[in-house]
Amino acid sequence: MKSLIDFIAHDQRLHWILGIFGNFSFFVGSILFLSDEWATVGVWLFILGSGGMLVSSLGRFAAWRERQREELPPTITITS
Repeated sequence: MKSLIDFIAHDQRLHWILGIFGNFSFFVGSILFLSDEWATVGVWLFILGSGGMLVSSLGRFAAWRERQREELPPTITITS
């Protein structure tokens, strides 16, 4: 599980691919809404695109959060 989190946090290509897939699917799905014949396909592309954009954003957030953790100095505790 740790290696998967490291991969998600450090591999920016994954975020780009998911983002582009999501945006493209969202856009095409939106256009297909205009035709009654293709509306169902448009709905599914719209849903998949929205999911892709959500996963991409969550991945970017996880990467940012991981970088923040790496940059924090270690905590010093004083005991008496």
